[in-house]
Amino acid sequence: MVDPDAAFLELHAQHARFLSPEHVAERLAIAERATQLGRLTGEDEVLASALLWRIDALFQLGRIVELSAEPPVLASIVQRMRDESRHARYAFIRATLLHPEGSSDATRERADRAPEIGTRAGDSCSLTQWRLTKRRRRLPD
Repeated sequence: MVDPDAAFLELHAQHARFLSPEHVAERLAIAERATQLGRLTGEDEVLASALLWRIDALFQLGRIVELSAEPPVLASIVQRMRDESRHARYAFIRATLLHPEGSSDATRERADRAPEIGTRAGDSCSLTQWRLTKRRRRLPD
């Protein structure tokens, strides 16, 4: 039997090797294997990482219909984990998905909360994402 921790570390290393845009299909395949591993083991950390990888790849591929099924699953996992950094990533994803639906107030609210949550968790990426979001919306810092 394969050690689940070792298997996840291997998938994580493979995912890191394929971070450039031209390897999005490989990252999606890795995310799907990691999702299976997370479901098999019941490890929320593995499943949350896998779903975030999957969401990222589906965004890049423009497969929004498939992507829209993932956030509700991620939301329940993030709530169980009580991980502020994961909660911040989830908030950004929801804000991004709400924007095309014409829910600009809900989008702005979620986008405003996400970096605050991530920064509290020590996630420097959240602050960077917030600054980029504000710049795109042409809002003052």
